[in-house]
Amino acid sequence: MDLVITEAQRMFRFKYNGETIELNDPNPEFSAVEVMQHYAMQWPVLTIAKAMGPTIEKDGALLYKFVPTIGTKG
Repeated sequence: MDLVITEAQRMFRFKYNGETIELNDPNPEFSAVEVMQHYAMQWPVLTIAKAMGPTIEKDGALLYKFVPTIGTKG
């Protein structure tokens, strides 16, 4: 039996105004932080976020979450 090696798909998610936003992987060579920086022009909230993960999804994909580092007061 041959051993088959496949590259895991990466997924990137963050919450914005109560909605979950999923972003495509722009370049498999990018780190999670570089992906976040890539999308920061379109999604300015990512400039104050940190990358968490990856966690492995049921389908084997690697899920990274971008979490804002600034919360709300009160």
